[in-house]
Amino acid sequence: MEISDWISLGGVLGALIMSGWALVYTRSSAKSGKTSAAAAVRSADAADASAGAATRAAEEAARVSHIEREREHGALRPPPPPQIEGEVGGTSPRQALFGALTVPRDYRVQARAWNGTSHTPISLPLLIRANQAYRFCIEHWPDGRTRPQTQEIEFEFWAPMESDGVEMWACPCDRPHTGNEGHWRWRVPVEYTDVTDTIG
Repeated sequence: MEISDWISLGGVLGALIMSGWALVYTRSSAKSGKTSAAAAVRSADAADASAGAATRAAEEAARVSHIEREREHGALRPPPPPQIEGEVGGTSPRQALFGALTVPRDYRVQARAWNGTSHTPISLPLLIRANQAYRFCIEHWPDGRTRPQTQEIEFEFWAPMESDGVEMWACPCDRPHTGNEGHWRWRVPVEYTDVTDTIG
């Protein structure tokens, strides 16, 4: 063989060697790429699982917190009496039916006397103090009345405000703490015993 043939053969062998190395490198890169892609998928799956677990934990914490706030809301509600005992007071023709109210802590309060579907406001102080009996007029009694017209009394309560000048406390629940609707509400029947019914 001539020198030129040896040179050509060397070039061909060099090209074959380079092709072989390129093929090995390509296969190695492809394998490495697949491994990296699989690792990336596993990492993404783990991140998704972690995010899901964090979301579930946050939802559970929120649910437990809500339950605790509702429990506290119930504990702070003034316990309603089974009924309001009516008592007639005053002298004719200025008689009226009175009731009494006592609560275990300071509350703001509003009350209404219900007669079927209609109601009239009841005069109570805006703030009633803990463990003090409040006597209030339920309805005025004209001559000859022997039974109350008021069937129920609706009471609405709120925690005191800073302007009330009493020890502040608050309900932790999410319900409105001010406004036209009470934070807590009672609807209590009025009971009245006519003394003439017991004579006999």
